[in-house]
Parts: sequence; structure tokens; C-alpha cells
Amino acid sequence: MKVSAKLPTMTDLIRFTIQSEAIGPSPDLKAFATPDASPYNPRLIFMRANYPQSAYAAVIFDVDGTLTDTFPSFIRIVNQVAGRRLEREFSLDDLIPYFGPPEDALLKNFFTDETEHRAVMSDYYRSLRAARDEIKAFAGIADLVAGLHRNGVKLAVYTGASTLAGSIRLQHAGLFDYFDEIMGGDQVNHYKPHPEGLHILLDRLGVESAQAIFIGDSPADIRAGREAGMATAGVTWGAGTKQALIDAAPDYLIDQPAALGAILLEPSANNKPCQ
Repeated sequence: MKVSAKLPTMTDLIRFTIQSEAIGPSPDLKAFATPDASPYNPRLIFMRANYPQSAYAAVIFDVDGTLTDTFPSFIRIVNQVAGRRLEREFSLDDLIPYFGPPEDALLKNFFTDETEHRAVMSDYYRSLRAARDEIKAFAGIADLVAGLHRNGVKLAVYTGASTLAGSIRLQHAGLFDYFDEIMGGDQVNHYKPHPEGLHILLDRLGVESAQAIFIGDSPADIRAGREAGMATAGVTWGAGTKQALIDAAPDYLIDQPAALGAILLEPSANNKPCQ
């Protein structure tokens, strides 16, 4: 009898990398999917502390500015490894226009020489790995993710950062082990707001788009989720402005991390979404 073994996914490889304390650029895996646009339906909800059943079969999160408070450490590290070489100091506003591609592509804008770029990226990952005391989950996020995991909800991450960088940040924040799949911008041909990465994750999780929600802090996250046919939630504590998120028309707009529980867990009969 022939027995077939499941090939390791990028998440499996990253778990091995994290566990072995290895630091370096993540592998370059490419895949593609066809976008599938869907309409949106803005809703307002009231919060309730506990619900017995999950409202979605799968929840996919962005990382930076959504799950983890990482921008201060990101700016510090970029200035440490790139700013000193360029003799300039970057602010978050300086770098936001470059967001979308993963860090190696972002820093390639400033270091076009391949040898110098490799040295910068090596320093970047080394500094990121050492930043374990700086990167934390936002208040209420750890309990929420743990609760979804206990309820059997399939959990994944889709970040514009590299898969390795996103995984390191999740490990620092104590969230890494809750996720079934972790995908970074280095695994796709088309970055957010293209829905390619979400289509790939939904396929891996075995969940239809109508049964899933994507949560992020930028208009690109909202557009990607909507074009993938998923429900969307915009969170206002990250890099995106509240007005930009409103203009992106997510299904839910969330001002406090704790309020995510109200949309990710099934509302009771006395606490239905309001149109």
C-alpha cells in the first residue's frame, strides 16, 4: 500500500526555523490565485463579554498594527541597520509609502547593491530577533486569539512583512503557537490589496470565503478581504487613519481591541448586529 506524506508548508518551515533560533531571509515561495470581488455591507455591533460559539470558521489577521504593537520597534531597527548607513533618521511617515512589499523589498529601495543589501537584511533579522522585550500584543488580543483557538476556529495570519519577520513578531508577542498558517508578502506574486494571499490561505485552511473574516489596520487590508469575498474588519489602533478606513468601507470598524470579540463570536439573540 502506498502511503503519501503531507509536504511541509511555509508555516511548518518557519516553525522549525523559529524553534532552532535560525535567523535569515525567508525562502521565496510563489503562488497565485484569481481575485473574486464581493459586495460589502457595513454593520454596527454592541459588545458582549462572552459568547458560546464562533461566528466564523476561519479568522485571518494582519500582524503589525493589528495583533501586535510593532511600529516603534520597526522604526528603531530600520534606523539602527539602515539609517546609520545612510546617515539619516526615518520616521513612520517616511516609511509608510513603502509599505506593502516585505522588508527586503522595502530596504532594496535604499540599498541597491546586492552585497550591501544582504548585510542590511542580516542585521535587520538579528535586531528583530533581539527585540523580544519590545514587541507585545495589544491589550485583549492574546485572550481573544486564545479563545478562538479553544473554540476550534481556524486561525491564520497574512502580513505584508516577510513570513519570517511576521513569525518572529508573533513569537515575541506570545501568539505564534495559536496560528494554523502564517503567510508573508514573500509568498505571493501580488501584494495587498490584491487578494492572492487570502485565496491561498483559505484554500490551505479548507474554508469558503463566506465563512471567513480578514482583520487589518489599513485600507489595503480591507480591499484585499472584500475582493477575496470575505467579511472585513478595520481596526483603528494601527498605521491607517480612521477616516481612510471608513472610506475603505469595512464590514466592521473597531476602535478597541477588546471589541473584536463581539464580531468574532456568535452574538446572542439579545445582541444582534444593527444595520
